[in-house]
Amino acid sequence: MWELSTSHAVRLLQILTEAAIQDPALCSRIGGKLLTQLRNSPAPHEAVPLMHPEELGNAAVVFASQNHRNLELLRELELHTRGTVAAPLVLESLATLGIDVLPDEPELPLEQPVFLGEQGLPPSQAVTGVDAK
Repeated sequence: MWELSTSHAVRLLQILTEAAIQDPALCSRIGGKLLTQLRNSPAPHEAVPLMHPEELGNAAVVFASQNHRNLELLRELELHTRGTVAAPLVLESLATLGIDVLPDEPELPLEQPVFLGEQGLPPSQAVTGVDAK
């Protein structure tokens, strides 16, 4: 396995998937190899990636087709394809596996208007005893 590049290993898995062959052990080894490389690569979008975003998107599709549920790997794939043309492929793969995508930051609750009752100006009082000078 170490002799194969990550993109060739994913392509091999894609060929097996197209032939309707499921291999959980091979998925696990290729997924582990890809996860290690993604974690050790520079931050997404900062340097030359180990694989093009399209290849990462295709990898997510292949893992989903193999029903491989490595959440750490899928999260790294989502991070490394965020904002690219491959992002929908990764999100679709997560949906295929029934995995919800959580936002990075929790959404703040919307501010609800507070009803304080009627708060108009106090009623004006009639002015009496005004000097007319």
